[in-house]
Amino acid sequence: MSIEELIDGQWDNPQPHLSRTFPISGGLLKTSGINEDVASMEIVVIEGARRCIEVLRSIESGDFSPKFIDMLVCEGCVMGPGMVSQKPYVVRAQQVAATIKDCNNAESAREIDKY
Repeated sequence: MSIEELIDGQWDNPQPHLSRTFPISGGLLKTSGINEDVASMEIVVIEGARRCIEVLRSIESGDFSPKFIDMLVCEGCVMGPGMVSQKPYVVRAQQVAATIKDCNNAESAREIDKY
């Protein structure tokens, strides 16, 4: 079978547009299609080196046993060491969210235009 013989179709879940949330806190969960219940503490997002170390020590001691941990030492990619912006996290995250919204709106418009 050649690629030219394949028909157009939808991506398997999760949809590729979800990966746009990856640079902000909780983005890995969204990208993976995981719905977080903050009250259960089975799936947690941890930010910052100090909190990551605290969580690892709590797991090691047996005091904490989540099913999944999204550990962000750099507090999300938008705050990573390669970022040169001096803007605070909330401003950077807001810029990512605006880009996601714009891209999703553009994709929705393209889908509508197909029909």
